[in-house]
Amino acid sequence: MHLIFEFVFIILFFSSVLGEEYTLETIGAKKCALNFGTQEINYELTINNEKDGAKSLTLEFNLDEPITKDFTYRADINIMTSGQYIHYIEPDGNVCKDINDLGKIAWDAFRNAVNPKIKDLCTIPPGKYKLEKFQVKKGDFDVPIPTAGQFMAQFHLHNKKGLEVACLEMEFRILEN
Repeated sequence: MHLIFEFVFIILFFSSVLGEEYTLETIGAKKCALNFGTQEINYELTINNEKDGAKSLTLEFNLDEPITKDFTYRADINIMTSGQYIHYIEPDGNVCKDINDLGKIAWDAFRNAVNPKIKDLCTIPPGKYKLEKFQVKKGDFDVPIPTAGQFMAQFHLHNKKGLEVACLEMEFRILEN
């Protein structure tokens, strides 16, 4: 069972909605220290509170090396129980496969909204990228949600050599609609 929040989805999962039956509310997000590896991807992200109550994402990132179909992710996800976070699940997988299987609509919207545009489904070439006030909407994801609740997660992105290149910590709620 996967509760998949691929690291490349830092770009996408700062939405106010997730699927038809659940709503995702982002509480906060920040960079976290890498567990190992020295090839960190430089990025800055801001979660914007829009006038209508929705959230949007502003993101800038600079790639010295491409993100390719060989990149993988691992997530350490904890759930709030009795006022404290306890271990929940540790999904992992291939970024390209999962992002296209579970979030193709949102991924396509991101690839077209970022400047410069990303043409390939699985490769992000080296360069400087900027995305402003990006939002996704209900139905843009098809992610199986095993439970509602409040979560704290760390998402780790690994290059084709297995070195961790980015880490994001995110606190969020999943609510049943």
